[in-house]
Amino acid sequence: MPTHCISAAMGDAMRKLMNIVRGIALPASILAAVVMSPSAHASSLTGAFEGACDRTPEIQTLVARRAVPDAKRAGAGAFLPAGPWATFAHRTDALTNDRGTREYTAELTLPVWLRGERGAALTAALTEGERIEAEITFRRLEVARRVRDAYWMIVEGVPGMGTGLEVEVLHGA
Repeated sequence: MPTHCISAAMGDAMRKLMNIVRGIALPASILAAVVMSPSAHASSLTGAFEGACDRTPEIQTLVARRAVPDAKRAGAGAFLPAGPWATFAHRTDALTNDRGTREYTAELTLPVWLRGERGAALTAALTEGERIEAEITFRRLEVARRVRDAYWMIVEGVPGMGTGLEVEVLHGA
């Protein structure tokens, strides 16, 4: 089948697919990349999948949240649970009765880890990191399922695809 016929069939398939899958949260550019390429084999599906993952807001949010457990893990490995601080104060009676009374106060605070607190903080950070990674994997699998379903809806939904065009598309001919 000539390339222009494949492109026309793919264009029709894209329009039909857009009417069918309005509820699927895949950007049209990803579907177009899968459909419009006559050589839509595993590498282009991988590219479409990666592009869809890059454009999925839930995945991007989870990837950004990876920094939180990393920071908590780094904090749990610190020598002190929080930073030290110092306070300085000066009081005088110059505005009231001016008897020459002056008071100076200096305070230095160094927080220390309580027994088991460091280990608990580290365990909590590791658990949160594992949970976020599992959620990212789950979301990526959902996107992979949607890309696969969209691809097969296109391949099976175009009239005349049953005459060997799917072999050309799958094998990159």
